[in-house]
Amino acid sequence: MVDIIDRRSWGARAPRRRSTIPLPTPELWLHHTAGGERGASGMRSIQNFHMDIRGWSDIAYSYLIDRDSLAVYEGRGAGVLGGHTFGRNSISHAICVMGNFDVMPVSDALVGRIAELVAHGHRQGWWPAMLTGGHRDVRATSCPGDNLYGRIDEINRRAVDPGDEEDNVVLRNGDRGEAVRRFQTALKGWNARSLPRFGADGDFGNETETWVRNFQSAHDLGVSGAIDGVTAALLLEYRPDDVDHSA
Repeated sequence: MVDIIDRRSWGARAPRRRSTIPLPTPELWLHHTAGGERGASGMRSIQNFHMDIRGWSDIAYSYLIDRDSLAVYEGRGAGVLGGHTFGRNSISHAICVMGNFDVMPVSDALVGRIAELVAHGHRQGWWPAMLTGGHRDVRATSCPGDNLYGRIDEINRRAVDPGDEEDNVVLRNGDRGEAVRRFQTALKGWNARSLPRFGADGDFGNETETWVRNFQSAHDLGVSGAIDGVTAALLLEYRPDDVDHSA
């Protein structure tokens, strides 16, 4: 269970408007503020900037984390349309960490806190079991900073605890998106001859299912063709940064 500081407790202003989105969302994105904000005062500062300078209806993100105290703050919250990831807001949530992680280091404790929030939201039925990626994966930006972006795979491994999530299906045939592409890239890292027809195209089809089965068989896992918690944690060990996404 993650303790979340609600909007009233950090002194949030009322949003100008509020729209809901279906749950669970298929995507979950990681951001940073690129600033030095901290605590409740930082939350109010971010909200004021987004509403008064950017002209948005509210603070952009779903949830935010203080990099030092590791406190988790409710932004727009679960099931509420955000303003964080252009073109993806109606099908996603966003976790944002206060700080500029192009220059700031990322502590192991912070990695753990993000993973806890990812796992908590998944248990609540808000979003998928793992981060879909960082903001830079879908927009020309450095967000969430090199240092934080480089820890996404570790965050995802820690979010999916094999001891607790063994029966939890993360992805299966028919799913699409950046999370699928991430695992397809890992499959190609494990075996360069995998996915010969479609490559890492972000579409979990029959070819991907076949190669997931191959991976599970080779590692003495339960062979289902779906990516469960155990498969996910092991498969991400094979995801290099330089794997070609083409077939």
